[in-house]
Amino acid sequence: MLVKPWFTNQTLFVYKRLMLRLLASVLAINLMAAPALAQDKGTLEKKELPPIANPNDPKVPAKELFGRKVAPVPMQARVIGFYAKGCIAGAKALPINGETWQVMRLSRNRNWGHPQLVALLERLSKKSTKVAGWQGLLVGDMSQPRGGPMLTGHASMEVAIEGMEVGAFDYLMKPMDIDELLYKLQDAYKKKTLHEDRIRHAVDEVSGVKTG
Repeated sequence: MLVKPWFTNQTLFVYKRLMLRLLASVLAINLMAAPALAQDKGTLEKKELPPIANPNDPKVPAKELFGRKVAPVPMQARVIGFYAKGCIAGAKALPINGETWQVMRLSRNRNWGHPQLVALLERLSKKSTKVAGWQGLLVGDMSQPRGGPMLTGHASMEVAIEGMEVGAFDYLMKPMDIDELLYKLQDAYKKKTLHEDRIRHAVDEVSGVKTG
């Protein structure tokens, strides 16, 4: 029995044209993006943000509210929601200067987390100096005092892993290097083309009809 293929040469041609347009759009966006859109590198000094004129205005973004909270909610430690869209009660701050760790970017005030996370980082830093011979850990973003969305870029390995699990080809940390971006786009296109060729070959074998 012959099975009619679900795509034709014309479909593949149109698909490739759309892929090329998408790649061109990504390049244009990244080339034209202002520096402010990149990840905020922070400073060594703590910095308070100016108050919001009308914090009860429903149009005020949640990140503006969460970003101005300098202390945790005095409750039993509890995480509400999940990594990308959640908050925390009873958060604990990782001390800025530890025996085997150092908190970075103090102006961002993101050295907060669940007490269990703080304890884990303290144990990990101490063990890493003994087992791996490291001088210690430099700790960047953990979370804000009450969690929630952040005002500036928040890069993490967990975000990258989640993206890869749902089908992303690769990831880039901001601010990104344009040469690295070009390389990854070219690599993605090559692997996408190879994947298309494999699909076309499989359809040819099943249907007995040449698709290209």
